[in-house]
Amino acid sequence: MHNKRLLDSFNFAIEGLIYVARTQRHMRYHLMMAAMALFFAIYSNPPFDIQEMIILLLTITLVLVSEMVNTSLEAIVDIVSPEYSSLAKIAKDVAAGGVLLTTINALVVGYLLFFNRMKEMGPSLFEQADNVRVYIILIGVILTIMIVVFAKVATRRGTPMQGGVISGHSAVSVFLASAIFLLSHGESMLISVAGICLALLVIQSRLETEVHTPMEVIGGSLVGLIMAFALFEFLV
Repeated sequence: MHNKRLLDSFNFAIEGLIYVARTQRHMRYHLMMAAMALFFAIYSNPPFDIQEMIILLLTITLVLVSEMVNTSLEAIVDIVSPEYSSLAKIAKDVAAGGVLLTTINALVVGYLLFFNRMKEMGPSLFEQADNVRVYIILIGVILTIMIVVFAKVATRRGTPMQGGVISGHSAVSVFLASAIFLLSHGESMLISVAGICLALLVIQSRLETEVHTPMEVIGGSLVGLIMAFALFEFLV
């Protein structure tokens, strides 16, 4: 009987993992990024030592667990408060904020672990970046966001983080992908393709959730693309 209960517990836990991966879009993104990070960690040069691998695994686990807790909390809130409630909204927003913090932490950890190795994988990108003032990219992101916010204010459509006449997420992601490509002059294909793939994932998420229409996503992408080429044409 004890062994049967233990087996049932494992089955329920696995069912929970499968449910989150099958139903939660963000969980699928986290899993894909985790797989990419582990792939680069295994085949990186120099290879990860034990301490670095432990840090990477703990960081990945923290992000995945936070997404699962967020999904569980959302389900509980929906049961307790099926109708709209400001307190229910606060509970969901705070849980989502926890996921955001763990994701930001994962990005910082990834930067610290992979930066020197990425220099070996794509030296041309970083050799070019050394000759470019770092603030150009920051200026580009700020200007892109300002254009998106101005468009939302002018048309009175959407909120700062959602909706609107053009997709801000698409604009920023395409700007960053274009900046990476322009900095490397297209020579570091691994880094360039990774940036383009991430931008496409962001664009796809805006369409899949129906936050933006195809035209709004195209408009945002054009804003990011034009901003990148304009800045690097006149300032670099």
